[in-house]
Amino acid sequence: MLDSPTFTQKVKTDYWQMTTVFVMLIYIVIGTMVIVMVPEEPYVPYIFFGFALISAIASFFRSKTIDRYFEQGEVITATIEKIRLFSRYPFFLVNYQHYNEHYTRKIYVVRNKQAKEYKIGDTIKILILTDNPKKAIIFSFYEQEKAH
Repeated sequence: MLDSPTFTQKVKTDYWQMTTVFVMLIYIVIGTMVIVMVPEEPYVPYIFFGFALISAIASFFRSKTIDRYFEQGEVITATIEKIRLFSRYPFFLVNYQHYNEHYTRKIYVVRNKQAKEYKIGDTIKILILTDNPKKAIIFSFYEQEKAH
């Protein structure tokens, strides 16, 4: 069992965690602006706050999913086959082997300095679920984040 990262580390490292937190904050800001700009429509801000709540719930479940990787996962090495950092959804396409079975997995990443350091053909540590090795997250990013 590995030490689970903090919530801040998850937001900085995991694409979907960062997205849910960002969307939640946007809905809170919009809801607050609507309260100030349209005080005669008291129910409208609740729509935005409802979406913020849904985003917070999604963020909570993503956080629990990452915790599950660290509790039940296994660290293995993978080779980067393809890198797309400048698309709408930046990702690494990685190739790895687990118990003589080959897997190719697209892992979405946050477009940051850590991700830009890697090139096609580099090896990277990933964390897979032992009960479902098709599911993986990039462990190297969490290691680098803890080092800072």
